[in-house]
Amino acid sequence: MIEFNSRAFATPNKVRRADRYSLPIPGVLREPGVPKFNIMLRDVSVTGFACDTSHVMQIGARVWVTIANLAPLEAEVKWRDGFYYGFAFVRPLYPAVLDHIAKQTGSRG
Repeated sequence: MIEFNSRAFATPNKVRRADRYSLPIPGVLREPGVPKFNIMLRDVSVTGFACDTSHVMQIGARVWVTIANLAPLEAEVKWRDGFYYGFAFVRPLYPAVLDHIAKQTGSRG
């Protein structure tokens, strides 16, 4: 079952708003009051990212993700499909930051 919170963020069944880089990209996710844990991002764009995790999160929850040795980036859970989650960055990334992530992780658009 897919749960949605916002039409503005791309879901597995919708047209995407921004170019995404193919993965995997390792990252670390932290939710308030929960120890941080490792994740593998499937894709990332200037507007958000998606990943698999067995950690259960609520739609609308705020999290911080660390990617490619950058400072933690705040994001919001926008949708989930089982253990596959979609997140929107609170502040979209600059294209140069996304390019830096791609270069650091060897991902391709």
